[in-house]
This record gives sequence, structure tokens and C-alpha cells, in this order.
Amino acid sequence: MRESGTAIGMVKQQEGQGTIRLQVNGEGRTASAGFTIADLLHELEIRPDRVAVEVNLEIVDQQEFERRGLCEGDRIEIISFIGGGTEE
Repeated sequence: MRESGTAIGMVKQQEGQGTIRLQVNGEGRTASAGFTIADLLHELEIRPDRVAVEVNLEIVDQQEFERRGLCEGDRIEIISFIGGGTEE
């Protein structure tokens, strides 16, 4: 088993298994072929209800995270919702 890592997580891959290269928030990483947005968020320990995800400049509906597969060269941006502000 080979590990490839980035500053934002590790993906364990079987030798010979298909892998794809992605850009996630500007960082290069690899993932197994067939990886979905839901898989990526799980890998990164990110709650899907707390983020918006854009793939190749297109915002993906949260209901599609389980079905939306990622492909070689996809550029993913994960935007976290941040609450706060001041009470007046």
C-alpha cells in the first residue's frame, strides 16, 4: 500500500488501483478513481452541511455530494460557512 499526502489529508491507495489527480483549495492531491465529493469531505473530516463545494467553477448542490464523482484534473474549492457578527 502506498500513501500520498498533502497538507490537508492522506489518501491510502492500493498499488495498481486507478488514481486521479485533483486540486483541492489550490493544493494538489491524489484520490482513488470513483471518489465522490462526499468521500473527499469525509477524508478531510469536513461536515457536508457546513460547506459549499465548487467543482470546476460550478457550485454543486449538497444533495449531489454522494453521487458527484470526481475526475482527473478536477479543481475543487471547499468554502466553509462561518457564523458570527455583533449583536446590536
